[in-house]
Amino acid sequence: MLERDLHCAASLAAIHRALPARPGRVLLDESRPGDRGRMILGWAPRAWLEWRGPRGFLRRRGGGTERAADLAESLRALLSVLERHHAPVAPGDFAGGLMGLFGYDLRGLFEDLPDGNPSDASLPDCWVGAFDHWLVFDQASGRLLFRSIAEEEKAEEQYAATRELLAGATEPPPLTPAARPRPARSNLAKADYLAAVEAIRELIREGEVYQVNLSQRFLLPLEAEPISVFARVRAGHAAPWGGLIELGSAALSCHSPESFLEVDGDLVRSQPIKGTIARAGDPVEDLRRAVELAMSEKDRAELAMIVDLLRNDLGRVCRPGSVVVRDHARIESAPTVHHLVTTVEGRLEAGRDVFDLLASTWPGGSITGAPKIRAMEVIDRLETLRRGAYTGSIGRIGVDGCTRLNIAIRSIILEGGLARVHGGGGITIDSDPEREYAESIVKVKGLLAALGAEIVE
Repeated sequence: MLERDLHCAASLAAIHRALPARPGRVLLDESRPGDRGRMILGWAPRAWLEWRGPRGFLRRRGGGTERAADLAESLRALLSVLERHHAPVAPGDFAGGLMGLFGYDLRGLFEDLPDGNPSDASLPDCWVGAFDHWLVFDQASGRLLFRSIAEEEKAEEQYAATRELLAGATEPPPLTPAARPRPARSNLAKADYLAAVEAIRELIREGEVYQVNLSQRFLLPLEAEPISVFARVRAGHAAPWGGLIELGSAALSCHSPESFLEVDGDLVRSQPIKGTIARAGDPVEDLRRAVELAMSEKDRAELAMIVDLLRNDLGRVCRPGSVVVRDHARIESAPTVHHLVTTVEGRLEAGRDVFDLLASTWPGGSITGAPKIRAMEVIDRLETLRRGAYTGSIGRIGVDGCTRLNIAIRSIILEGGLARVHGGGGITIDSDPEREYAESIVKVKGLLAALGAEIVE
């Protein structure tokens, strides 16, 4: 692997902006509190896979398009276009490979499910690029590194070209406050959301489902560059599983607290979140709320059901007896909310890879409900819009198999001078409609505030 320091005085936003945007530009934010972790920037992939509905295409830089029939096989083929001139990297680091977006509606590739709702954004159901060069910004040291796994001469040429690109880096216009709050309107009136909660509770009483994840989408006017939106939100809502995916006229700015899949060697890990409560400014009240969440029977039951679903999903591709639950129902705190989280781990069976794992677990159970197929049917009937990128996943799959994929919640879809922000939660038999509605608002409140918006009913 070629690795070179890049000495650039520009901000990370300006650096990102200087990189070519087509066919796709990716920023993965793997930062942690206390200025730890890294950011990974990818551009000009060697090839990329794009999927819309039942049709997928594998496209190559410089021309050439192939029809794709099977998602897992297509992803394997995409990864195979990369040369493997790489040296081992530190555990968990990116060794080159795939980065991109997997949308929630890929579910139709794995199960016979309804897909009758309209979409209000042009992001594809899947866009994944094969990157043989990328940038890494290390938060702790402040170093900006160019890395490449291409053949040495090609890597040196790309390094020189990247230095020229960054020499012309300019700062993006900041996201400026509006004269008055930007109005954010839901696709569901409050009365409709409350009625949907009751409808789910009735299905639970009838034995149709145990839990369903219900969400609403807020739409607001927003004219701004995607990197400006990402930087503004990140300033107050740094998240360990964030990122920015830009694809033509549409973009996804994601600030997720939730890990979907981590793979290191044969070790697989998923960390579902179920149960959220708003934080308080007063430390005593904040602690009381954390304790309230930790003791909530409804939230603990909700989490237990999803953990059981994940154990079953992982069990399809993991060695028998290797799937275990760790640190069940622990409290994790973000800037504006507390979460209830569990870790589920397993060991991949010999002959299985991350693409088998993705097919066996898609979409993540924490954002569908249980049983998964029936829950997705109910979601399609009650939500009225396709989810698209929301509750899908963004992240990376390395040439060495190391994988980091999130659950794409706390996300903003940007296109056509509009921002789309979703919020929701798991509905169980013990759900109170008013509290569920309030929780869906809590989950988007910080994002909307960062965008200078307020909800209008």
